[in-house]
Amino acid sequence: MSWSSLCHIQMSFSSHSPDVVGDEPVQQIMENTRGLSLLVNLNWDRLLYLATICVALGFGAFVGSL
Repeated sequence: MSWSSLCHIQMSFSSHSPDVVGDEPVQQIMENTRGLSLLVNLNWDRLLYLATICVALGFGAFVGSL
């Protein structure tokens, strides 16, 4: 068998496989959103610390410019 026929066979198997990414785009978006929500839920305190530092630096710059 030639290389091109092997590639064609591999592509034909993978295109009919149920595990191919892209079967359900809406379901993938929901899973990614769920994963992002989990990361935010686990790290909300770090985001709060970052926001607090940014606000404090902004306020300090404002006071320093007076």
